Amino acid sequence: MGNENDIEQVMLKAGRMLAGATGERAVRDYLLPLFFVKYLSDFFLENGRETNGRIKPLFVMDEENSFPALFAQRDKPNLGECINKTLTNIETDNAQTLSGVLTLADYANAIILGGQEQRDKLLRGVLECMAPIDLRPLGRPHQPDVGRIFDSILEWFSLEGGAGKYTLSYTRPFVADLISSLAVLPEKAGSLPHIQEGGTIYDPACGSASLLVKIAKKIPGSSTGLYGQDISLSAISSAKMNVYLNGFPQAEIAQGDTIANPAFTVTGNKLKQFTVVISDIPLTIPNWKEGFRKTLLTGDEDISSMDPFRRFDYGVPSASMGAWVFLLHMIASCAPHGRVIATAPAGTLFRTASEHDIRRRLIGENLLDAVIALPRNSFLGTAVSGCILIFKKGRKEQDVLFIDSGDAKEPDMDAVISAYTKRADIKNYAHCASAAEIQHNDYNLSVQHYVNSETVKSAARNIREINRQIGHLKNEIETVNTEMETILRGLKIKGGNE
Repeated sequence: MGNENDIEQVMLKAGRMLAGATGERAVRDYLLPLFFVKYLSDFFLENGRETNGRIKPLFVMDEENSFPALFAQRDKPNLGECINKTLTNIETDNAQTLSGVLTLADYANAIILGGQEQRDKLLRGVLECMAPIDLRPLGRPHQPDVGRIFDSILEWFSLEGGAGKYTLSYTRPFVADLISSLAVLPEKAGSLPHIQEGGTIYDPACGSASLLVKIAKKIPGSSTGLYGQDISLSAISSAKMNVYLNGFPQAEIAQGDTIANPAFTVTGNKLKQFTVVISDIPLTIPNWKEGFRKTLLTGDEDISSMDPFRRFDYGVPSASMGAWVFLLHMIASCAPHGRVIATAPAGTLFRTASEHDIRRRLIGENLLDAVIALPRNSFLGTAVSGCILIFKKGRKEQDVLFIDSGDAKEPDMDAVISAYTKRADIKNYAHCASAAEIQHNDYNLSVQHYVNSETVKSAARNIREINRQIGHLKNEIETVNTEMETILRGLKIKGGNE
């Protein structure tokens, strides 16, 4: 079975079998390592390590730890222990590349997978479901794109599985497509893409690395540097598998707290800087300052002076709002003439206090390039309104482009890219605002302040009509009160007290 659609359906069936017991862990911690082992077995045992004339000694695998060997043990008691042993052996043999990637889940865990008999039946069914699929890349008219299949599994369980029952950290496809297109967009029409072969891309909250992979696939050549960090061990495991399966073994994926312990630094207490910094950043990071203080072993000093990387010279976001924390980190990680593209909740555009000061200073230094309003369904698991913020270092433009794509169910990507490229006013859709205009709006960056969309017009008309009706009712109430006073005086019981 080598057809991509058939393979996807088989993997989704296997995932659903596991999902009843494991929930979202079925995808990342249980299902994906087995898919990866199946790929390693089919690729390296069936075809050796040579493909297209190039030697690929990236992984080591012997027949004792292959998927066929594991499948042959499917009727043994304690099958979960057999799977654990196989995955541990593969990790040990590939310690530099796969350490901690395949062994997050315990396939013998009775609490999650049930008693031995139930557990063995479940795992046997999963292995039997997966056994027919063929992931060999050579000698076939239509070889399967295993990287795309892997990403499709993540996408399905994130967006559709059980109406969110298996929701993972995953960027909606239309948002990912828009960010990736903006990342490679040439500085000028007709010129080369912004990221050339040899450029670098960094995602400080990379999740499963789907954004990094999507952008890298748009760039000719294979020498693009991919860098990602995430605090979740589960996310890092799936990210490493994702980049390997999509043909980017050079990617550097690190686990840890990006704000408290950035993984990519250079000498002299400086952050490594990248051609493009992108991210679908976390909506909230509760108490991010606490992790920061624990790392630096300090008390309640000013965070801006505590940070050795000077990321908070523009201001220190509140402890409960993490969007600007990541945005400031991304700006500091951006190379001269590089660009930052990130999602953010709408509140990032207008909250007061320290965030107001951050926006004012960034506008003052001409770093903000564009604000793109997104529909309310842009983030998984919430109806919070969002946006895409684009920052550029060394840019020549002195204005900020506002694009309102928030009215549609999904943004028209061609329309957004066209508006961003033309950088001109488009009625009810886009507006180039000067720094003075933004200052006049007290550095409120809400797109509705700058683009008079039909939705805003309709809301304004409704408000005016409501205010008119309120005024009319007030006049009627005053008339009735006057008439009542006249009647009461005529009855000589003024105010009802006589």
